[in-house]
Amino acid sequence: MPFSTQKFILFDVQTTGTNPETSDIIEAGWGVYQASADPMTVDWQVRLVELRESGALSRRIQKLTGLAASTWEAEPAISYEALSAELSAFLREHEGLPILVHYARFKRPFLFKALADAGLKESDALWTSIHERMACTYDLARRMMPHLKSYSLRAVAGYAGYSLGDKKRSRDHLIATAYIWKYMVEEGSQAEKPATTLPLKDPAIRQKRLALPDAPGVYYFLDQAERILYVGKASSLKHRLNSYFRGQKTKGSRLNEMLTRAVDFQYRVVSTELEALFLESDEIKRIDPPYNRLLKTDERRVHSFRLNDWLLPSEMERPLWGWQPWGPFLSIWNFQWLLSLSGAAMKPEAQPTKRWVDAFFTADLWDEAKLLIFGNRQPDWEAWRLWAQNLWEASREEQESEDLEEEDDAEEDALEEAEEATPEQAAALMQSTMLHALRQRHRARWLLRLMECEILWQFRDEASPFYRLSMRNGVPSMLTSKDEPAVPENWRKSREERLQSVDLPMHDRLTILYSELRKGLRRGDQIRICIRPGLVFNQDELSAWLL
Repeated sequence: MPFSTQKFILFDVQTTGTNPETSDIIEAGWGVYQASADPMTVDWQVRLVELRESGALSRRIQKLTGLAASTWEAEPAISYEALSAELSAFLREHEGLPILVHYARFKRPFLFKALADAGLKESDALWTSIHERMACTYDLARRMMPHLKSYSLRAVAGYAGYSLGDKKRSRDHLIATAYIWKYMVEEGSQAEKPATTLPLKDPAIRQKRLALPDAPGVYYFLDQAERILYVGKASSLKHRLNSYFRGQKTKGSRLNEMLTRAVDFQYRVVSTELEALFLESDEIKRIDPPYNRLLKTDERRVHSFRLNDWLLPSEMERPLWGWQPWGPFLSIWNFQWLLSLSGAAMKPEAQPTKRWVDAFFTADLWDEAKLLIFGNRQPDWEAWRLWAQNLWEASREEQESEDLEEEDDAEEDALEEAEEATPEQAAALMQSTMLHALRQRHRARWLLRLMECEILWQFRDEASPFYRLSMRNGVPSMLTSKDEPAVPENWRKSREERLQSVDLPMHDRLTILYSELRKGLRRGDQIRICIRPGLVFNQDELSAWLL
């Protein structure tokens, strides 16, 4: 029977971990497929499996799958025992059909664990038959398409013409596996040998990339359907894009996966690398390419706060300056953590952390904390180190752990580290958290300044005139000009007015500018910034304030 009409069983499983003895199946899918059929029309059987433990879904699994506790409230689910019985019955019904699984070495143990829990024994003929009938499309792809840079499901399916979704779900994985098998069967019937080069290395693409300009710009990698897979920036488009095709060394699994799917590229030339950085940030948000991680919107958002909105007036006198809005920040967890450690009586909705230690934080230290975080004083790190040590030693036995909804993995790691810290480690953690809060506050003040400003900038490694960068409401425009920077029209905007207008794209542009200004000062660029009348920073002043 030709492969195009031969029926196959396809199987997929999503789990909470890699070990079937300690991890749970949370979703499974299967179906019967033949390569002549359209994978999108197959009646795939997908089952959501009841969680056997509350909290079984780690943050990582939730991010990978898109599943959350609310999913089980909205969608029907079956018990693990019911899943095991249904899988066993399905395989008995279709005994004799070959089985296709992508990356079988991971999924096979979960399948046999489920079958064993349904009562199937290793001595049964079906057990042996399943072992003998199972083939792995990952291994087949490595043998049939040795030229690919990656053999992940996303990479091979993309090469076969199917774009896998961002989240790992069984139905999508079954469709992707079917597309891979369909491609293998159709390509094998059309030629004795598969292609030996990637589309990106064909003669036309080679001529296109060798003719690239040696100029800054933004580039885009595209798949077969002309969807943009990745957006990048370059100080030299010619050097950067050609670097993807040099040598045989691995460039990282994610990049190799993207290059396996890519069939073409496009680019846009700009005047400077700074413009390329701005454009890259805006394009990533506009397009949302699957292989860009940084600068995407996802769950990122801009935060601001007023200290008086956090504090209970009945417990302490509100600071007169506590009405000021602070921001913009991408995260405020460290400010909340430090304030709760300080013993400040915070409103319940603002209480974020694990410890209440009012008895060990004196009024003098609280005043010191306010000045360090929100004022302009230099920290006395030795005093804070001693305070943190005493705090942990005195309160460790009575501290209770409470859940905190962190905004990223770094915050979660920091809090877990604090939970297990010795007094010395706690003091070091306190110091680093304080320092990070101070840096955040310093950068936030400059971001609001840079929203409305004019900058004269000459790059040290260029024999070019000064560039004049004009920032208007966080939107840059760059001109070649030696004119003195003009006073921005909107310089009278208050801090609150500026802060209210900061969205995520603007925040990222301002952060890029802040970072590039610091880099430029370090390498010796000539920079002059006009914020408002009477507030013009020359080279020395910028070095003192920004570095």
